[in-house]
Amino acid sequence: MSEQFGVLFYWVPVDVKYQSLNDVPDYFGRAIPWVMVLIVLEYFLGKWRKQQLYTLKDTVMSFSLSMFQNILAVFVHQFNTIPYMFVYNATSAWRRQYLPDWDSMMSSQEAPILTFIIGIVGIDLGYYFMHKYAHEFHMLWASHSLHHSGERYNMATALRQGGTQQFYSMLFYLPLAAIGFPVTHYVRHNRLNTLYQFWIHTEVIGRLPWWFELIMNTASHHRLHHRPPGNCNYGGVFIVFDRLLGTFQSECHLLCKKSDKKVPEDIDGEYSRGVIYGLAKPLRSVDAVYANFCHLHRLGQDEVTGNFSFLRMVDRIIRTRVHQPIRFPSSWEEFMPDVLYDWEYLNRFQWYDRPYVTLHRIFRGPPDTADLSAGSKASSLSARDVIFLRGRDKREMTHLSLGKTLLLLGHFLVSLALSLYIMVNGKQLIATYGMAYTAGASIIAVLSLQMIKFHYE
Repeated sequence: MSEQFGVLFYWVPVDVKYQSLNDVPDYFGRAIPWVMVLIVLEYFLGKWRKQQLYTLKDTVMSFSLSMFQNILAVFVHQFNTIPYMFVYNATSAWRRQYLPDWDSMMSSQEAPILTFIIGIVGIDLGYYFMHKYAHEFHMLWASHSLHHSGERYNMATALRQGGTQQFYSMLFYLPLAAIGFPVTHYVRHNRLNTLYQFWIHTEVIGRLPWWFELIMNTASHHRLHHRPPGNCNYGGVFIVFDRLLGTFQSECHLLCKKSDKKVPEDIDGEYSRGVIYGLAKPLRSVDAVYANFCHLHRLGQDEVTGNFSFLRMVDRIIRTRVHQPIRFPSSWEEFMPDVLYDWEYLNRFQWYDRPYVTLHRIFRGPPDTADLSAGSKASSLSARDVIFLRGRDKREMTHLSLGKTLLLLGHFLVSLALSLYIMVNGKQLIATYGMAYTAGASIIAVLSLQMIKFHYE
């Protein structure tokens, strides 16, 4: 039980040996019970704090996107390791010449601590650049934008993953293959890196101790990543790469360009939406399949007429969304402005009060939480924030009758159960019944997820 919970925090044994990929633990399957428990706990904690952290429509979409991505992964999971093994084998002669003992040391696990360090740091560095370029290029953003589509920031949002992202993400880890890092440990740390990012999608955790915030990715850092434009804080497990390469922004210094002017809801560009989460152009559909391709559809649309052109889409998809050159910090204020603020804040208190102050900052949540039902707090919001909040409330369609809500829940739970069964038992289904049977069951599950949208029409 503790091992299942520990995988969400990278708390796993260091000294392990795997003979093949089949020996690598299915950390995703092990984590499912705790993922559900933490989501339920977060929901009730939000209720206790009088925060609406979850809505039915947003949560259903989060699970639907996750199920679609995992069903697709059943059929393409081996694709991730093929390029890795190709590079690993192609560079073996170079390693034998210049690093004669390296492969034997890695494969026999003679230095488990070194292997673990290379894995956790190397995978996160690869993830940093994959994540950064997924924000910079339309071609990659078409898949990754799904993860940013949730307008409620909660742990269920972490489940939103683009189905096609798995077709290019492995390319950023090929340098590890070139230096001889075993494919089994690549797969292991890749899974652990993904699971670590689950718990940082929450508003119930505020600011952790400064020494943890300095090194690790946390809820405080990642919240800013989900606030448009969101082009910052790309690390998965560590925040150090963002600090070193000029892509770090601190939640303690959140800047919001306030305006009293009337602005359209679909606002694009470099402006911050303050404490709002989601995409600059909100995702209005509950169709998990369409959502995976909606950015491509938008790229091909004419801004005036709305007509779609394939050539227009191809022309735009190769362009950049935003350019972020590598920029090294020139001062401690640029490297760790949040930590310097923490030190200054804690020094206002006596030494014996500081532990209590730290605990208070952990459990009080983020510095700002936007909600039109927040009473006096709503009056402090900018005009832009109010416009987006009203649009969000309209899109969430909380006015469904009890009968329609129960019908929707029944449909969703059946679809979820079928999808989870295929996700967990995909390999066994293919081995026992064949590819055609498994593909047919998967298509039925995906169509069932798609049909959820009719409950909102």
